[in-house]
Amino acid sequence: MGANVAWNRTARRIARLSLIALLAVTSLGVHAGEPVRVRVIPAFALNPADVMVETVIEPDARNRGVEITVESANFLTTSTVTLEGDRAPRVRTTRFRQLPAGNYEVSATLVQDNGIRSKVAAVLEIQ
Repeated sequence: MGANVAWNRTARRIARLSLIALLAVTSLGVHAGEPVRVRVIPAFALNPADVMVETVIEPDARNRGVEITVESANFLTTSTVTLEGDRAPRVRTTRFRQLPAGNYEVSATLVQDNGIRSKVAAVLEIQ
């Protein structure tokens, strides 16, 4: 009987991890060609969760900064990075650790020197 319980736990873990992997692969925030894109890895996780937010920024001499916001009804955290125009790295990964349970909006806001702001968002669920 103990082997059956262990097998059921293992099967549930495998199913849960498969779902997490599938959601991570499909969590792109916008389509290619936009000035900024965001992806949350994983898009679904168990409490407390470490999450990576990948931003892809199209090179532009006017780019000055990007702000990443992770927000739920009960929690908010941000990270701001200064960009050096078209010389800045195209891909940035920011890690947020030990996020509590909740439904989150994860956004990336690109700021340019002319005041233009481009914002994209993705969703994150932590159970």
